Amino acid sequence: MKQHPLIQAWLEHPNVREVSSAFAAGDSVAVKGLAGSSPAFLLSALRAQMQLPVLCVFPDRESAAYFYSDLSGLNSGGVYFFPSSYRRKLSEFETETGYMVERADVLGTLSRSNPDAIIVTHVTAFSEKVISPAEVVQQSLTLHKGEKISPAFLEEVLFEYQFEYTDFISRPGQFSRRGSIVDIFSFSGGEPLRIDFFGDEIESIRHFDITSQLSTEMLEEATVTPDFKTTCPALVESHFLSFFQTPPLVYLHDSEFFAKSIEEFSSLPRSSRTMYGESSEEQKEVLFSWEQSLGTMKDCRKIYSGISSRDGMPTITFRTSPQPSFSKKYDMLAEDLSAKKEAGNGIFLFAENHIQASRLNSIMSDLGHKQLFIHVPVSLHEGFYEETLKICFYSDHQIFERFHRYKIRERNEGTVGITLNEFLTLNPGDYVVHIDHGIGIFGGMEKVEISGREYEQIRIVYRDNDVLYVNINNLHKISKYKSGEATAPRLSKLGTGAWQQMKQRAKGKVKDIARDL
Repeated sequence: MKQHPLIQAWLEHPNVREVSSAFAAGDSVAVKGLAGSSPAFLLSALRAQMQLPVLCVFPDRESAAYFYSDLSGLNSGGVYFFPSSYRRKLSEFETETGYMVERADVLGTLSRSNPDAIIVTHVTAFSEKVISPAEVVQQSLTLHKGEKISPAFLEEVLFEYQFEYTDFISRPGQFSRRGSIVDIFSFSGGEPLRIDFFGDEIESIRHFDITSQLSTEMLEEATVTPDFKTTCPALVESHFLSFFQTPPLVYLHDSEFFAKSIEEFSSLPRSSRTMYGESSEEQKEVLFSWEQSLGTMKDCRKIYSGISSRDGMPTITFRTSPQPSFSKKYDMLAEDLSAKKEAGNGIFLFAENHIQASRLNSIMSDLGHKQLFIHVPVSLHEGFYEETLKICFYSDHQIFERFHRYKIRERNEGTVGITLNEFLTLNPGDYVVHIDHGIGIFGGMEKVEISGREYEQIRIVYRDNDVLYVNINNLHKISKYKSGEATAPRLSKLGTGAWQQMKQRAKGKVKDIARDL
């Protein structure tokens, strides 16, 4: 797994070696003195040194998301965010489909063995009950290219999984069928699946973009995963840690707040903290208690941050300090950087946007200082100074006092492209525009035989009753006609090139306007 070159400096850090050595005497160690985003460098170095998967647990979603963002920038891959299934507060008991998909993706990644993964989560997500690894396999359906399976049987399985049949899928838990093509939006795997059959044999499997309807990746196999909390709630009784094939190195940040978070949830009325079954006897607690979660970590090596050493736990102290606040007084910043550079410190500016680095370079140059720092094109949540390594890790957004937002991959329920939304509202007789052929009238869906196979096509009628059939995969080329005029538009004529000429004239007018601006 490729890492940032600065991680190599941390691998040589005496305190990092001390942490590794401390595990020879026990399974727990406390660390303190870690300022800013320095824990992200520590965990990245330990992952590389100990060759173990790493699990990082934080008190809340926001702090976990910022840490995930830091780790993602420092490591080229293998970093995953594991959210709670629930939207906002657990007490509201509203699941978020996007979060459930993210959880299923992480569980699937771990079940396929990922020995050097770094998982970042927060305490309620970590303690939320999951289905067991064995049941994930048993309750999911894996499809292979060339496999003998009928579309009708696949439909039956999807109905058993409580998937919703719809004309066009738009969110996880839906499927559609058009002739030999079955589209499935699984609760894992990211993009939806398009399964193309030839008779009762799977001819192709591919991911496709839900907005453009274009294929994005051809697959040899794919797994369809349902929402386990809906399909088999009685089986959701396992702990997240059961998915790690090797006990991970667990980093617990401010863990003294973990038990409080769980206790607050446990004090809610039972109806707010259980998964609903058909009767009160079937209701299940959503979370494990913190004591139960601690019990699952008995075979894991643990690093505690933000607590004092207790019960003979060794404590290792790092010498880091937060990035100073300069309040946009760039002369003060120049003095600080100049003094640190003269003292032999390495200075690295973390700025995802190279324009920000150039801007700061220009400011320093105007103040008579040149090449005070090395630009690192990565975002860092909080800068710091590492005294032992004699390296400054400064963040641009703190220098310029800009708000810094974390970056995590989120899939929100119902995120559908405008082309598909417009298409679903079309009625026969509505005017539409094809990007290559111009204005026509939507004639509905029609089955057309091509090379001995039936395909459902979009029918568009043009001037003189000429008809164009458009494959559903080219849906992105069609949009609903919009005009401020009340009169009906003039239909385009197929095969004349008039539409292309009109587009070229429009482009020319736009260029003329741009030149005058």
